[in-house]
Amino acid sequence: MVSLVIVSHSKRLAEGVFELASQMSQGKVKMAIAAGIDDPDNPIGTDPIAVMSAIEEVFTPEGVLVLVDMGSAILSTDMALELIDPDMAESVHVCAAPLIEGTMAAAVSAAGGMPMEEVLKETHSAIFAKYETLEQSDALPVSKGSDELTSEVELDSDHTFSWVIENPNGIHARPASAIVSVATKFVSEMWLIKGDKQVSAKSMNNITLLGVKKEDTITCIARGDDASDAIDAFSELAKNHFGDDIDTETNNVAAVEDKKPEASPENDGSIQGIAVSDGISVAPVKFLNSNGLSFPERIFSSEVEELHRLEAALTQADKELTELVAEILKKASDSEADIFRAHQEMLSDPELRDTVQDSIIAKQIIAEQAWAEEIEEMAQAYRMIPDTYLSERANDICDIGRRVLRLMTGQVVSQVVYDKPVIVAATELYPSDTAQFDPEIIKGICLEKGGATSHSAIIARSLGIPAVTGIEDILLRCKDGESITLDGGQGKIWLAEDSR
Repeated sequence: MVSLVIVSHSKRLAEGVFELASQMSQGKVKMAIAAGIDDPDNPIGTDPIAVMSAIEEVFTPEGVLVLVDMGSAILSTDMALELIDPDMAESVHVCAAPLIEGTMAAAVSAAGGMPMEEVLKETHSAIFAKYETLEQSDALPVSKGSDELTSEVELDSDHTFSWVIENPNGIHARPASAIVSVATKFVSEMWLIKGDKQVSAKSMNNITLLGVKKEDTITCIARGDDASDAIDAFSELAKNHFGDDIDTETNNVAAVEDKKPEASPENDGSIQGIAVSDGISVAPVKFLNSNGLSFPERIFSSEVEELHRLEAALTQADKELTELVAEILKKASDSEADIFRAHQEMLSDPELRDTVQDSIIAKQIIAEQAWAEEIEEMAQAYRMIPDTYLSERANDICDIGRRVLRLMTGQVVSQVVYDKPVIVAATELYPSDTAQFDPEIIKGICLEKGGATSHSAIIARSLGIPAVTGIEDILLRCKDGESITLDGGQGKIWLAEDSR
């Protein structure tokens, strides 16, 4: 496993970074600090001998990554590398990434067993997350972007098409799925460009991660024998708003905006949350645990067996989703069924499959671990999209991830069955959880996390189940089985008197 050395002018700063990185990596990564100098009156500085000692302390054959803050920290590290054994020095890499962000990224990727090349890649990319979250990417001296376009494809060629997005919710899962469906019909390579970012038009997950919002301009480029036909098909899809009914979406957005409540009067005894689905309900509350991503500890078998395990689970997950779409159509509309059709598209994304397969082979790790790591990384990328509607799709990614993990580990589907009407309380719900609810039994939903535009919220509204989210610590503030009152239209709940 790659180890880390933190070099800083300030010992206190280095100790703080060390503490954060240790927590992020759960103590799995060997780390050492070389910070400050032994001078009580002037403790700020760096010492080459201390850097050398730190490198030797944590050295592993997989390599040592040194993160530095500035100026003489770099010079001290260079001197340290001249002092240590040359064979050892060849496995030491000094990274220019920002000290705090870089160390966090390095610790997490190293803890995952990534080789030095991948750890360096993740570490150098760490700063971009902050810029993207704060929507300040234009301030970067060098744009992150994706792979550069080859010189054979020019933006002013005949095989390009640009379009200003009119969809109120931008390019979310459904329109992204429509783009992939069109692109995969052609042998030509196709890309989508937004600003300085470029992704394959045949990867649904990457299209969604572009974070395309209303009034953004995207450009489609095609190259290959049928490039002209591919662009014609894409332009036709764009003019039809990628399969979205934009009038309906506009009304839905307005409805969600109307649900944003004002603060509750101080004397009405309620707890104010976010209105998700209209309706009033009074019933006993039952706690529901939506299991997240977890994988078993087992011994790696062989590349062939691990890859087979992954493929079998993906195939079975697709079958389950086909059955779920059919069930949804019996009690909701085609729009809600599209949520799970989009899940199928995400699962069939060749880039997702290839990345997990490559991880299994390169790291020699079990299929469950490789899958869970990639899903978590993808979910985090969704969470960082500034647009709320798009960032809430992280919940769908986790839902998909959980389904495949369950199939790989042979777990049985957990059915939500109650013998009397209840209000379900949970930290959050996945779309697959909400889809199995029976409105005759599930009289309300109360959540700590999630927004009014999440797919779980959309399904709750389609089923006519009153729902509220944003109720902080609901699982601690009430007792399992006690009666509560829920007003989904106002986003309020009232607890029993003895719980207030």
